[in-house]
Amino acid sequence: MFKIFNGMNWTGKRTHINPFYPPRRVLLLLLAVLLTHCGDNEAPLAETRFLLGTYVSITSYDVNLDASIRKTAIDSAFKTIARLEQMTNPYDTSTIIGRLNRRSQEERQATLPPPLTAMLQKAIQIARATDGNFDFTLWPVFKLWHFGTDSATVPREAALFDARLNVGWQRLLLDSLNRLTLPAGS
Repeated sequence: MFKIFNGMNWTGKRTHINPFYPPRRVLLLLLAVLLTHCGDNEAPLAETRFLLGTYVSITSYDVNLDASIRKTAIDSAFKTIARLEQMTNPYDTSTIIGRLNRRSQEERQATLPPPLTAMLQKAIQIARATDGNFDFTLWPVFKLWHFGTDSATVPREAALFDARLNVGWQRLLLDSLNRLTLPAGS
């Protein structure tokens, strides 16, 4: 299924977390803009919010800018991350990804908005460059753990084997009209 999960490749082996996961790339870019000046005696402006299923912190060290400008930049970065989450949250059936994941036993198709298309194209590029070690289609495997619930558990080996049969970024089809097609089972 189309859910980016850093930390495991398609074989089920643990991998290092990819800092270039598309929402993280946006965050890293925004942080690079915000972190233009570092000094030992300067007071940074920092804020942390819960987004993308984790705590995201953004800090600005540029004390040459007015604090209100830095606060506005940090708020803008968080709004960008929140917009990406609104499109990609697999647990929320109002998101594109949530709707695609809900009907996993049948072939699905959805027209993606430009930001999600760009994110998917970059994810495919990274998957190719890493020979599939970065595979963002691990939702069938990931959901077996029931993370974020009271029933989190380590899945049975047989369930993991069956779920891995339904992953693989090569199975996705993204056409020139930004239509994503997912095969049944993925």
